[in-house]
Amino acid sequence: MKAFIFLNLLLIIFLSNSANAVEKFQFNYNFHGDSLFLTQEAEDPNQALKIAAKICFKHFKGQGKISEERGLDIIDICANPKN
Repeated sequence: MKAFIFLNLLLIIFLSNSANAVEKFQFNYNFHGDSLFLTQEAEDPNQALKIAAKICFKHFKGQGKISEERGLDIIDICANPKN
């Protein structure tokens, strides 16, 4: 009886973890001759895109201040990756 309960608990844990399956999503960014290829793990594509876009922006922005126009160009590139 204890083994039956234990197996049922394992099955429940397994099924609950598979409902939140993590997938890998790939994003390809190009900005002024510089390329960035990211593989992001997330539960859905929107979540993956949000994370990848932040990484993309930091990558292409670099350190220091940038102009508003360049910032907007980077945002546009990072929000619309090429597949």
